[in-house]
Amino acid sequence: MTPSMIMLVVGTGAKSLGLVQPICFVVHTISLTCGHFIGHLFSSRLKKALVMQVKHKQAFVKFNATFPPAVVDRWEKMVAEWDCDKTKKNPYEEPVAGR
Repeated sequence: MTPSMIMLVVGTGAKSLGLVQPICFVVHTISLTCGHFIGHLFSSRLKKALVMQVKHKQAFVKFNATFPPAVVDRWEKMVAEWDCDKTKKNPYEEPVAGR
């Protein structure tokens, strides 16, 4: 059986969860002979993912509210700058003690 191919495409879709570069799923079925099985499997997993999206968004909003707005704005600016210019400091990189 040939599985479907699911790719993450950065920069597509609507802004969600406060992410600067939202990710959307692009689905491409490789084999038409497995289309029904793949369609059912994808549909089932998509329904679960949509439920989890709501839960994660609620958790994110609650977590994000624990930070002062100035901190959130500074973080979003750092991420946007790094997305445009990868030579800038990577905001996702964990700092090393003593540096």
